[in-house]
Amino acid sequence: MRLPVPFRLLLPLLLIALAGCGEAPLNSPYPASEQNANTLYAAFAERPKHLDPAVAYSSNEYAFIQQVYEPPLQYHYLRRPYALVPLSAAELPRTTLLDRVGNALPADADPARATASMYEIRIQPGIRYAPHPAFARGDDGRLLYHRLDPAALGRIDTLADFAQRASRELTADDYVYQIKRLASPRVQSPIRGLLQAHIAGFAQLTEALAAVDDDKWLDLRRFDLAGVQAVDRYTLRIRLTDVYPQFTYWLAMPFFAPLPWEADRFYSQPGLAAKNISLDWYPVGTGPYMLSVNDPNRRMVLERNPLFRGEPYPADGEPGDAAAGLLADAGKPMPFIDRAVYSLERESIPVWTKFLQGYYDRSAVGQDSFDQVVNLGAGGELELTEAMRARGMRLSSSVMSSIFYTGLNMLDDTVGGYGPKQRALRQAIAIAIDQEESIAIFQNGLGMAMQGPLPPGIFGYRDGEPGINRYVYGWQAGRPQRLGIERARALLKTAGYPNGRDAASGRPLVLYFDSMASGPDAKSYMDWLRKQFGKLGVQLVGRSTDYNRFQDKLRRGETKSCGCLAAEHLAQMQRVHEAAELRKAQAKAARKAEKKARVWAPGEKQLRAVWGAMWSRCTSPANKSYPRYGGRGISVEPSWEKFEVFHEWAKAAGYTPGLWLERRENDGPYSPGNCTWATPKTQGRNRSNTLWVTDGTRHKTLPEVAERLGIPYMRAYQLHRKLCGAGENPPHARHFLAIATKAP
Repeated sequence: MRLPVPFRLLLPLLLIALAGCGEAPLNSPYPASEQNANTLYAAFAERPKHLDPAVAYSSNEYAFIQQVYEPPLQYHYLRRPYALVPLSAAELPRTTLLDRVGNALPADADPARATASMYEIRIQPGIRYAPHPAFARGDDGRLLYHRLDPAALGRIDTLADFAQRASRELTADDYVYQIKRLASPRVQSPIRGLLQAHIAGFAQLTEALAAVDDDKWLDLRRFDLAGVQAVDRYTLRIRLTDVYPQFTYWLAMPFFAPLPWEADRFYSQPGLAAKNISLDWYPVGTGPYMLSVNDPNRRMVLERNPLFRGEPYPADGEPGDAAAGLLADAGKPMPFIDRAVYSLERESIPVWTKFLQGYYDRSAVGQDSFDQVVNLGAGGELELTEAMRARGMRLSSSVMSSIFYTGLNMLDDTVGGYGPKQRALRQAIAIAIDQEESIAIFQNGLGMAMQGPLPPGIFGYRDGEPGINRYVYGWQAGRPQRLGIERARALLKTAGYPNGRDAASGRPLVLYFDSMASGPDAKSYMDWLRKQFGKLGVQLVGRSTDYNRFQDKLRRGETKSCGCLAAEHLAQMQRVHEAAELRKAQAKAARKAEKKARVWAPGEKQLRAVWGAMWSRCTSPANKSYPRYGGRGISVEPSWEKFEVFHEWAKAAGYTPGLWLERRENDGPYSPGNCTWATPKTQGRNRSNTLWVTDGTRHKTLPEVAERLGIPYMRAYQLHRKLCGAGENPPHARHFLAIATKAP
């Protein structure tokens, strides 16, 4: 069931929202015309990397796409334990068990006789997609924007530049098309391997699509998928090669949300990806909202889908929901919010401060402000402090059905693997990290140390003594009790690291921890975590990374999270050092020879230099310009990590040798929507470090002076530095006139 606000609020901390704001704050950043608008203002901490439902698999991505896409099923908003209910489906799927020859078994048959299963899903008629250019047709019935020529493409910068939009009805074929996308090697869905083991014909379709040696749009309607078919316009049938009851729960995830072939065809056109016009940037769905603004380094805006059918707010829930006011809106059509504006805030303290100032309509309660906001009642209940109630605030709290965990790189030779020593090391670490202490310090005591991968409220969770993790806990006085640190030290000795040192070499065990957290809270947690490892004598080194890169490293098995570079690795590295240096020298010589022999296309060498300089000043602290770029939060569009993508955008944006890369907004990122090409003279006026020259009455930029006098810019630049060093800032134009009359 959709929330009355466009965000599924299941948070581990407390959530505070304004019950009534009164007058707008004097420093409100929002226009006066929006003060009484039905708009939610909130913050998000991490920019989403993927908005394509076939690829997205992270909570910061789902926060947006779950408001745009509608899979067949969803979870009831209020019922606990969580219960599946229809979303775009008209009813829950009808499940049929099949015997070994494919015949349907009676409903009362022994499930052990079943070797396969079939799901039939009836779709609600009348559901329509949000308006989108992919559906627009001309008077002749042809799709308007599916064959853009270079001239038309040159007039397009964002999706809003397409003048015509249209819609159509959702059909069962759209679900079939999306499931075929999950099988496509071009899409790289993270659940493709899992589905190959269950859906009939899925692996064969993947092989067939992989054999297509063509970079043109791949029309998946031309390929058959044996286990998935549209029986009629509103009926979808999925056949599994086994009995897999969990499959029903997959039908509540965006992976199985419908996708129209028109959108896939529209976004596949050459040139659009270079402008960030893609499914990863502009989703196409049937849900209550459309993503109208996607500037993930600043803000994301969701607008009400004018064609959304409406969905009634739930009329039932848990005991106590009615008394808490959670059923007051029962039966009313959702969504309740017309527009939601999310601003990027990477740290929690600015969010809380701006919430108090009226910038945001809600905020989690952080550790630093907990005592100022919340009191514990006599019965342990949570209450707002008098000061917060006086400000018109309302407190709501809920249990988050998620878990937080520390992952170990199982591909690593030290902490990974399944030998007895590696197992002993992991068990020692699990015991030493005192999660109960962590919850008390960093979660204000609001949480529980997990005993397994399933949290309470999820089917399969086991409570009490049968459900404890016996590798880390014992059962004492009717509750789990963490095993002592002496047990952890004994396990560490079994692993070959007594007192945190390699038993053979005596070198200390050093483990590396990759984390995407930042800010004061993250530093405090990292200091605490080092102390936990220190109890074993193990050295822990923290390494920061951003969330999207962290996800990539996890998928490739490259993260050093709690692992790698231990003592035995250091010894091995020493043994292979000479061979590695030889390979590096050979590779360097090969690159040098290739570079010397390469024939550059006109302007390509200069463009590659621009691309490399852009990445260097935004990501490398060793770059002298880093403080003015990466040091103050200037980032680069992730897709530009590949020079080919940047090159395609540069050509479409009118690059010619001699132009400089300029950001339209000086505090914005390097991205297609914020970048253009400019002459040195134009860019010189827009830079934060512009060099100025005076003629006594007005200022001119150094490139302008050099161009007017006909002198090389570098000669003018060198003189400018010399004069500024002598205390003349800005220098007078007469000095440059003097060098203009001299021979170069």
